[in-house]
Amino acid sequence: MAKWRRTAWSLLGFVLFLTAPLSGAVAQSIEFFGSIYDLDPPVFESSGLEQLVGDDDTTPLNQFHPQDLYRQLARPVGRLAVEFKTGKSAYCTAALVSDDLILTNAHCIFDASGNNLVRAGVLSMGYLSAGVKEGTDQYEVATSSPIEFGTPGPEGAPDYVILRVKSGDPGKTWGTVQLSNDALACPHRVVRFDC
Repeated sequence: MAKWRRTAWSLLGFVLFLTAPLSGAVAQSIEFFGSIYDLDPPVFESSGLEQLVGDDDTTPLNQFHPQDLYRQLARPVGRLAVEFKTGKSAYCTAALVSDDLILTNAHCIFDASGNNLVRAGVLSMGYLSAGVKEGTDQYEVATSSPIEFGTPGPEGAPDYVILRVKSGDPGKTWGTVQLSNDALACPHRVVRFDC
């Protein structure tokens, strides 16, 4: 079994942790009409489901120096914009797990029965500031032919999908997340304040 496949489960928790307020866009009905190639999102009408619990103590990555550890760790994490067959679009978070493979949530692509809802996808890397395209790259993603996926069900399968990037090898530019075989043994946490 390939290394990325053996350890994909460990990254899923990492990606969900980094993007908890943003992940689950499709499942939470945060959809919009607009081009998946536009970097700046349209104004959403809130569904009330995409809320932070407690205070927002997040810090935008553009506030950190380019060589800062947080900024470097986040380089292989990007935004996957998907266009549904209905014409609406949504955003999900994706992480590069190899030069041309990304890991994201299955509910961004499939319904609960495993039916593919998406006709196109674009991965944006390096998007740090609204209105700033400099330093950002976009790659088309093969959403119709997943490499592997699991959808939540009675057996508790993880909500993940591995997709291939069609236009280039972004991992060569942006790096890849480092996966661990023992990551399932303990939850990952980052404490930055009030330690």
